[in-house]
This record gives sequence, C-alpha cells and structure tokens, in this order.
Amino acid sequence: MAAGAGKTYTMLTDALVEKRRGVDVVAGYIEPHGRLETEQLATHLEHIPFRHVRHKGVQTREFDLDAAILRHPKILLVDELAHSNAEGA
Repeated sequence: MAAGAGKTYTMLTDALVEKRRGVDVVAGYIEPHGRLETEQLATHLEHIPFRHVRHKGVQTREFDLDAAILRHPKILLVDELAHSNAEGA
C-alpha cells in the first residue's frame, strides 16, 4: 500500500469498533506520521509502553514484544512492520 492511503487510520477505526463491542484491543505500536486525526483516534486505545533502545548512537522507541505478550490482548495493533527493528529490540 502507498504512504498516506489511510492504512493506520482504517486500522484504528476498525479497532475502535471492536473495542465498543467489548473486545480487548490494545495498541502495540502506532506510527501516526504527524497526522492529527490518526493521533486523536489512537488516544482512545490502551497502549503498550515503548521500549527505548539505543541504535547507531540514537535513542529510538521500539515495540515491546515482551510487554505485549504479558498483556495478552485479544487484538494487538502493530503498525509499521517495516520499522528499524534496532538490535536488542
């Protein structure tokens, strides 16, 4: 899919429908790319805290798989799989 096509926005709106149905939905990693509407949608979901990892001299935030496994939601949202995936993350 192309950047800006609405993938993250659609994922979040679908997730909020499931949440209203009583499904346990949690955001593992959301990358809103500065889009205000996407950021606002994401505020309505519980989030797994990021892991902070040093990668190539830069502090980055990464998806915390261990925390997500411990939380064990019915639906876990993970955006941007083509991410840096810093060593140790």
